[in-house]
Amino acid sequence: MLGEIRHEYRRKNNHREKMTSRRHVLAGIRRAIIVAIVLALMILALSNQENASNRTQFMSQRESGQTAEEKWFQSVAMAETESRLAERRKILAERCSEAGLDRPGNDSLHRPNAWEFFVNRDYHLIWCNVFKAASTSWIYNFNRLAGYSPQYLKASKAVPVSLARQRYPRPTAQELLTYLNDSVSFLIVRHPFERLLSAYRDKLEQSLPNTLHSKLGMRIINLYRAQDPKYRTKRGPRYPLFKEFVTWLLCEWRSGRELDMHWTPILNFCTPCQVRFDIIAKFETLMVRICIIIF
Repeated sequence: MLGEIRHEYRRKNNHREKMTSRRHVLAGIRRAIIVAIVLALMILALSNQENASNRTQFMSQRESGQTAEEKWFQSVAMAETESRLAERRKILAERCSEAGLDRPGNDSLHRPNAWEFFVNRDYHLIWCNVFKAASTSWIYNFNRLAGYSPQYLKASKAVPVSLARQRYPRPTAQELLTYLNDSVSFLIVRHPFERLLSAYRDKLEQSLPNTLHSKLGMRIINLYRAQDPKYRTKRGPRYPLFKEFVTWLLCEWRSGRELDMHWTPILNFCTPCQVRFDIIAKFETLMVRICIIIF
């Protein structure tokens, strides 16, 4: 089994830059999963609405086709899911308290950073956009909830996040805290090393010529490659090695310089110690959790 896994990993790694018919099929599957995710959070949002009759009608229609066994399994799964989410909220609160980050203050970590939040008032959903943690999918979701058609989104040459901001203006910190009172807030997190590797591959290893990140890559190469004996006498790849990127990033962080949004820590981006999140989902198990919620 381990050998098969290694073989599959090498096969995917060697062909990941090629668009094949299989990828088109997988893209369709991913779109179907996205629809399921939106449905799940809409169900959660509806549970917070004041109109009890509409909520009852919605839930009765959803449950009408279920057997007693399916309803029992769903109740158990939902209880297990809520327990897991409650445990994550508890751990977050404890760590924030230990670090003293739950107290208000004047620096960026002790006050809500509302800049990256998307607030949908129609569905009472609040999401903090963490780049490289399902952000592309969720920007698409929020664009769909804002009324953009799939055809328009596919044909548009505008950056998806720019389209989203036309419908979801950046809230102020006070507006965000007010909206949290009657909305479901959620955050999708990812292991920081996996997120960093994903950002490196997407923004540097696969960067297009003459783009912002390709120019950044050249600066990193000029800074660190000449100092590496392994590459001093021979030509290396056109993009910085992961080691070179990490060396540069650590230097940037230690110097206190502002980091690129694709590798800025979630702590700075979404200030989870200052903003209440009802749902903390993990990128690595996101599909599993959603399948349980919508069963």
